[in-house]
Amino acid sequence: ARWKSKDKLGIEILLYRLMVGGFKAKCEMHFLDGKLFYYVIRFSQIDEQEKAILKNTIQFKYLQGLDEELPDGAVILDQKGDSLLIDNGINLNLHYSSEDEVIQHLMEYELDLKTARFERKQRRRQLELMYTL
Repeated sequence: ARWKSKDKLGIEILLYRLMVGGFKAKCEMHFLDGKLFYYVIRFSQIDEQEKAILKNTIQFKYLQGLDEELPDGAVILDQKGDSLLIDNGINLNLHYSSEDEVIQHLMEYELDLKTARFERKQRRRQLELMYTL
């Protein structure tokens, strides 16, 4: 890994530079308790023709039989509920995420965190009002 980080949730993030099919790419992988739950592959420095090659390869691999072109922002789901989001902005970014207990755990933690922040803000406001009035 070129760069490694760990946040307070215990999410470990690894960043790599690599070649995928002859294209330069950056890969960002997110792990919780050693389990990969999200990664993104970013293709920069590619032109529209190269983007089309990559999108056609994805379409062939995951959606055999689909004749129409994949729209920007298309999401492909597999039988397990894992997803691939195709983000075709300035760069072509492929976001893969796992739909398992890791994601559920993170969403619950985020909800708990937002609730705690809201409650803290309410208490702080109440104390300020009591002190001032």
